[in-house]
Amino acid sequence: MNKFLFYINTFAVVFISLSVLYQTSLACTDFRIKAKDDTIVIGRSCEFGMPINSHLRTLPRGEKRISKDPKGGKGLTWTTKYGTLYFDSFGEDMLIDGINEKGLSVEGLYLPGYSTYHTVPENQYKNSMPN
Repeated sequence: MNKFLFYINTFAVVFISLSVLYQTSLACTDFRIKAKDDTIVIGRSCEFGMPINSHLRTLPRGEKRISKDPKGGKGLTWTTKYGTLYFDSFGEDMLIDGINEKGLSVEGLYLPGYSTYHTVPENQYKNSMPN
């Protein structure tokens, strides 16, 4: 099995396992497990306390993307280099959790009271991405 399929299968197993254990709270937990063969599996829990209505999406190589700035206008633009499998949330097409075909993964963690975001100066909106 190639590495991309291995990562997709691992991601799906972790997501489904954590979904079964879901309990209402306001936190997220991220974990990383390293196997004897140095394979790394990552995952996270999602105890957001309300339905986030995620959908599994794909993002192919070579697709042009445009982010929104803090006021909803045009932010950064780029073209994808790798294909990505990801989850959106709240009906918005934004990557919350995902993994690309090279194994790079991201998780959107909600950490109330532990995280802060910087303020983007208005003259830098075109160079910004949403939190």
